[in-house]
Amino acid sequence: MSGVSCHIGLRKKPADLDQPCRPLALTDNQMAELRTVIERVPYKHRREFLERVAEQLRGRDFGDGDVHRAAVAAAREITAREPRGTNVLDGVR
Repeated sequence: MSGVSCHIGLRKKPADLDQPCRPLALTDNQMAELRTVIERVPYKHRREFLERVAEQLRGRDFGDGDVHRAAVAAAREITAREPRGTNVLDGVR
């Protein structure tokens, strides 16, 4: 497993700004997975995507597979709201 390369810490709403943000520590492989999946998410929804992934992973031990599943699930939920035929995650497992 490669070393920690990034911390993701997002707040859901302005009221959370006075609360400490607990970032997630991700490996290089996990960051690469997020970069791959986020490319398929419309730009306007990318913050929401990262928030959903962080919400699913925060507070527990997780591995590469957990990050992949959380990322794909978040992207599917978001892209499912897009007009029919634009869900680029069809067929991604």
